[in-house]
Amino acid sequence: MADLEKTIKIIFGGEDNVSYLTKDIDKSLEGLANSAEKATQPLANLATGILAVEASIAALGIAALNYTHNEAVAMESASSDLQKVLSDSEGSVHDYKEEIKQLSLEFGVAGVSTTQATADFRQAGFSIDESLGLVETALIGVKIAELDSTESSELLIRNLRGIGAEAEDAAHYMDAWNEVSNNYAATAKEVAIATGALSPIAKTAGLSFDELVGLVTPLVEVYGSGAEAANALKVGLANLISPTERVVSSLSELGIAQRDANGELRLSSDILEDLGNAWPTLTQSQQANYGILLFGKEQYARMSVVLNDYNKVLEITAVAENAAGSAKEELAIKLATAQVAADRFSVAMGYAADSVGQQFLDSSTKGVDAMANLATAFSVLVDGGKLEPLLVYLNELLDELEINLNTIANNLPAAFEGIDYSGLIKSFKEIGLEFGGIFGGVDLTTAEGLHEVIQKLVDSMATLNNVFAGVISGFSPVIEAFKLIAGSASDADSNTAKFIGDLIGKGAAINTFAGLLGGLTSAFGSLADAVILIAGAKRLG
Repeated sequence: MADLEKTIKIIFGGEDNVSYLTKDIDKSLEGLANSAEKATQPLANLATGILAVEASIAALGIAALNYTHNEAVAMESASSDLQKVLSDSEGSVHDYKEEIKQLSLEFGVAGVSTTQATADFRQAGFSIDESLGLVETALIGVKIAELDSTESSELLIRNLRGIGAEAEDAAHYMDAWNEVSNNYAATAKEVAIATGALSPIAKTAGLSFDELVGLVTPLVEVYGSGAEAANALKVGLANLISPTERVVSSLSELGIAQRDANGELRLSSDILEDLGNAWPTLTQSQQANYGILLFGKEQYARMSVVLNDYNKVLEITAVAENAAGSAKEELAIKLATAQVAADRFSVAMGYAADSVGQQFLDSSTKGVDAMANLATAFSVLVDGGKLEPLLVYLNELLDELEINLNTIANNLPAAFEGIDYSGLIKSFKEIGLEFGGIFGGVDLTTAEGLHEVIQKLVDSMATLNNVFAGVISGFSPVIEAFKLIAGSASDADSNTAKFIGDLIGKGAAINTFAGLLGGLTSAFGSLADAVILIAGAKRLG
């Protein structure tokens, strides 16, 4: 006990002798920490930047790996669809990959889409050579008619197969759709939809493809829908050869024979043409009466669009018949645009990704299969009751949570009874007073006061921009130094690069240690303050 008192007296003696020494140590350590931290901060920043770049590169690599894998999978799927429809004599899908690729690059349409379109045409019964030619026509439609590759292929198939045409007629179909869309208020897509829907009855009605185009275009102009146009004409053409009394009598009253001199039923297209010639001679009341009798309440208004100006139908038919070369002329303009150039680049990147992805597709497929096996095994594990204890406990826990939450909900109204909000309300008021003080007592409820505040904010922003410009200007020597370092780095050998890396790493470590040292100085500072406090208490004692 005597030794303890002696020690205290030596340290304090009613006066503070130790705290000064502690303060000196604290200042020395703080100075050392600050110096070390400032000296190594650039290296630490550089190390952090390198790690960030490496992380970005790693993330980019993962994204690229995923992209190439997806491209390879999509291309494999499309190629598989084509392979299964090829005959033995036509060989393997690999025999046509290069030709398909060149079509894709020429038109700027993804290789997967071009391959799938080839498979669709082949599946529709065209030979592989015909299919490749039809794909080219379909891709023209993609560029000039704002169709996607699937729509363009399906519309060509529907029209060709419906009317019983050959693959070589597809180019004329595309010319007709395009030329009509250039001269009338009807899109190539809607006209193609209408002719495709009508094509199965074209032969029985005695209509050529160009005559179909002539009939549907006026309806598409008015109603904007190829489906509506086709539906109206289906009903109209079918009714004109109907044996019902009202149709036969109505046609007879108009001087139109339903059968020829031999008693054979005339083609509905011929009857429609005769009706078109007679229709303008009728009054509006007669047109409405005969229209309902011949076509029904639902379709007579639509058929009137065709019959009121049948000369326009003939005019459009002539435009379609003389449309040769229309599609390719417009295509040449489209292919010269920047958009197609960008599309071609995208397609080239897709093919490059597919090439890379194919290199590890087998391995990744096996990995996916292994994951599927793992998922299956886990399902068996759960179904077999291996996780039963855990699941029972979790269910009990969730039940207990439900009970507790319901209890809290029931008790919440009573719990809020008598809560004193005065302190919170006061704090909100204090915040409001301080907020008002920010603007120096300016009255924000007046236009003049608001103007004054806005002007001050604008002036402050201008000042801040000027300061920032000065900071950037001051950093120009540093930027030039980094340019010099970057230029030298490209010429450094491996040993030099390793040395720089070690230096950066050590700098980052020293910088971190310096930060910890700063914490130590804070501890010494606290110790010194404690000594001062104790010494003061000793004097007071």
